[in-house]
Amino acid sequence: WVKKVLGQSGNKIVTDLRFLNELERFREQQAFTIRIEAKQVVRVKRGVLCHEADPSDTDLDIISTWNLVTHNNSTVEALEKKAQQIAQIILRVSP
Repeated sequence: WVKKVLGQSGNKIVTDLRFLNELERFREQQAFTIRIEAKQVVRVKRGVLCHEADPSDTDLDIISTWNLVTHNNSTVEALEKKAQQIAQIILRVSP
């Protein structure tokens, strides 16, 4: 799927990278990378957690070189506000 996305022209938004090799391929193309984190207690309140030890959920946990890290521990409205702020940041750094 990564090759297919990278083979398309224009800007792209990829909402869910799960593995280091995926991240590396996008970084080779100078992708702007964002990590959204949420505390476990918040995630539990939102629903049932499963497969938390699965590599597809943990492979990128060791990465500390994201262009931006934000947290999703609050309301949908707060996340929407952060998303708008992030969009402005991306527009400023885009070529």
